[in-house]
Formats: sequence, structure tokens, C-alpha cells
Amino acid sequence: MGELILILLVLGIGISFGFAIGVSRTMHRVAVRSQRANRSRFNGKWITAFGVAMVMVGLVWGVRTWRFTSIAQRTTGTVIGLLEMNSKDSADKTFAPEFQFQDSSGLFHTNFSNLYAYPPRYKVGETVEILYRNDNPEKAQINRVGELWFTAIFVGGFGAMLTTVGLVTLFWPKITSRFGKPVLSPTAGQRL
Repeated sequence: MGELILILLVLGIGISFGFAIGVSRTMHRVAVRSQRANRSRFNGKWITAFGVAMVMVGLVWGVRTWRFTSIAQRTTGTVIGLLEMNSKDSADKTFAPEFQFQDSSGLFHTNFSNLYAYPPRYKVGETVEILYRNDNPEKAQINRVGELWFTAIFVGGFGAMLTTVGLVTLFWPKITSRFGKPVLSPTAGQRL
């Protein structure tokens, strides 16, 4: 009788110990999955927030550009030179046009584009349409889509991409959980 109690006691302790180890491993797996999900949700929130902020900056820049184009004076100017910028990492050179124009009061102004490119988009002596404000002709710009809208489109577009990536990261566990569950049809298991 004592041997039977000893065997049952050892068996009970073994089962309890095995159950505890199994539960702890399962709990550990659940905790790791939860940490990964929480980390991805945290990253998704920050990526989404940064993306939305960039979209807002792009929109503000776009509104400022639209306001500038709607109130700016139009005139023609001449490309008088190409400003050269060397890349630090390579021997590549990019060029931005330097242009001169005459405002409505007859004064000449010289300015340059902030958009560098290779190959150069303009030739020296080329006539270009210029947009400027009478109160600030030093901020004149060449009237071309790339010159005016590049920054707004780039920042806003990159922000939209980051927002999309952040939202997918944020909701990925919900998206994938829908595909992991089997969907039973109403007629499953019925004989025809």
C-alpha cells in the first residue's frame, strides 16, 4: 500500500511538474508573440504618425506654392549661367540654372533655381517664363512643374507611402489573422 501511494505521489508530482513546464513554455511563446505584436503596433504608430506629418508638410508646401502661383507676376527671363554642384561621394556633377529677369518697375534681378539636375535642363541663353512677387522678387522661380511643385510632391508622396506602410504594420496582425481561420461553408459536412 505504501508503494502505491509513493508511485501515485511521484506520478502526481511528475504530471504537475510537466504541466507547469508546458504551461510556462506556452506562456513564454504567448509573451514573445505579444511583445512582437506590441512592438510592431508601436512601430506602426510612429511610422504612421511620421507619415501623416510629412503629408501635412507636403500639403502646406503645396498650398504655399499654389498661393505663390496665383498672385505672382509673370515675365520672361534668360538663363545666364549654370551653377555646378559636385557630389561628395562621387565625381557626379549636377547643374541648376541661374537666370536674370526684369520686373514690372524695370529693375533687373538675378536668381537661381534650387533644383539641380544632370544633365542640365536648361541651356545658357534659353528664354524661360519667370514667376515673381513684386514685394519679393528675390524669391522668383522658373514657371515649370518640376521647379515649382517638386518639393511638395516629393514630401507629400513620401509621407503617403510611410503612412501606408505604418498602417499595414499596425493592422498586419488583424489582416493575417483573418486568413489563418478556416471558413466553413453552410453545407460543409453534409452529404448530397
